[in-house]
Order: sequence, then structure tokens, then C-alpha cells
Amino acid sequence: MMLKTLCNSISSLTLAVRELGDLEKSRWEWCKSHYDLATKQDLRDMENRLMMTIAQAIEVLNTLSTATDTLSIKVDHVVEDVTRLIAGLGKLDLSPEQEALVEKAKASITAAATAGDKADAAVLAADNALPHPAPAGA
Repeated sequence: MMLKTLCNSISSLTLAVRELGDLEKSRWEWCKSHYDLATKQDLRDMENRLMMTIAQAIEVLNTLSTATDTLSIKVDHVVEDVTRLIAGLGKLDLSPEQEALVEKAKASITAAATAGDKADAAVLAADNALPHPAPAGA
């Protein structure tokens, strides 16, 4: 009888130790995730979030690049048209006030062309900064 009681006690103690081990294991997993010890799953989740963010950034930059290219082409056409118009006005006999306005228009169109060139350079820099090809899963 005493042997049976001893076996039951040992069995109960073994079960308690096993449950304590499982509890400690779950606490350890929780601690790794919440005390700056990243688990493999934490790293996978972080990678997925980063890849989604990169893919979204690439999509936005491609959209902006296309829109800026379209706008740049339109500005180039306006610059050409205004330049021809100014050249035509230069052939006319203009008053000093009118000539001053033409010179102001020349300066304005030159500034617009310069700004367009800067925008083109910025878009080119952004395009070159994008990963080519896009990352896997992006």
C-alpha cells in the first residue's frame, strides 16, 4: 500500500514538474517576443512588413515618376511655344514697356525650364534609387 502511495506521489510530482516546465517554456517564448529577443516568427513578420512597405514605396515612386514625366513633357511644350512667341514679338517694333515685359517673360520661361530640368533630375535620381528588379514578394 505504501508503495502504491509512493508511486502515485511520484507520478503526481512528475506531472507537476512537466506542467511547470511547459509553463516556463511558454513564459520564455513570451519574454523572447516582448523583451527585445526576437523569435524567428518575429523576424518573419518584420520582413513581411518591410517588404510590403518597400513595395508600396516603389509603387508610389513609380506613379510619381510617371506623373512628373508627363508634366515635364507638357512644360517642355509650353516652354517651346512661349519661346517661339517671344522670338516673334522680338521682331515687332515694341515700346520700352513692352520690351520690358518680353524680357520678363524670357526670364520667367527660362526659370520654368530650369525648374523642369531640376524636376527631371530628381525623378531620375528617385528612379535610380529604386531596387531593380523589385525585391521578391514586392
